[in-house]
Amino acid sequence: MEKQFPQGIRISNPHEKAPNYSRAKVSIKVDEFIQWLSEFQDNGWVNLSLNKSQKGVLYFELDTWKPNTQKVEKYKSQPNVEDEVSAQQEMYGDYRPEDNGEERSEIEVDKIPF
Repeated sequence: MEKQFPQGIRISNPHEKAPNYSRAKVSIKVDEFIQWLSEFQDNGWVNLSLNKSQKGVLYFELDTWKPNTQKVEKYKSQPNVEDEVSAQQEMYGDYRPEDNGEERSEIEVDKIPF
């Protein structure tokens, strides 16, 4: 899809006497902007990126990025970590292979070497 720039909305640098917390001035021509929004909305949303040209001019651009649903489905189909832990507990009971059957005990603070 080619780049789309919203119609009916303009952005400019703040007036030279504006307070330093003012970052930009936005003007909206309501009828024109509503028409453009209705054309490009997706489920009631329109995402815009605020960009700055190489010459320092601010402008809005339609953000058309969408997540890759194939990757989302891949992660949904992977086993849940809690299910894995439950399966291991059923298989080994209280014994954990990495423990080598030894009981764990607290390390006394004065025996820590650092």
